[in-house]
Amino acid sequence: MLATEHRRTPLNVAASIKTVLRAERLARLREELTDDNGQQSLVRLKVAALLALLSRRLDVTESDWQLADYIMGVSDRTRTRMYDALRADAAKAARDRAEARAAFDEHQDDAAVHRTADKILARLSTDPTPASVVRSALGKNLREYIEAAVDSLIRRGLVERLDDEYQGRPRVLLRLRA
Repeated sequence: MLATEHRRTPLNVAASIKTVLRAERLARLREELTDDNGQQSLVRLKVAALLALLSRRLDVTESDWQLADYIMGVSDRTRTRMYDALRADAAKAARDRAEARAAFDEHQDDAAVHRTADKILARLSTDPTPASVVRSALGKNLREYIEAAVDSLIRRGLVERLDDEYQGRPRVLLRLRA
């Protein structure tokens, strides 16, 4: 009967529900309620009305109101879980991007150390060469990698580091291992 009618039919809302809605509205007007969800009770009333209509009734009862509260609670918890899952996914994506960037940067640094080591090897001979001369021969973009490159070459047994003194000042000499 209700589904085929095209005219508006007012629903009868239980007096206890009207009292709650009026009290809440008055509290909002007086700014006594400051929650962020001012439409929650109206949505709950719509859900309660739909429950009544699904039961083929024009009266919204207290039990409809209570069941609507339960439904709204499930909806709120579901929405909260979804937001939490989205936030967790976004955080994981950010971590993954940061890790990928760090791996890329590490690869770039490794490549720069390797290029620096190649240039050092090209510059050195078995005769000792001051490290400052080797450093000056490198491009500005590779100078920051000289220590790592020299350490790598020493570990691999290709270069030897000699501590020396020149005009009363300490200096470092580098040479190829014979």
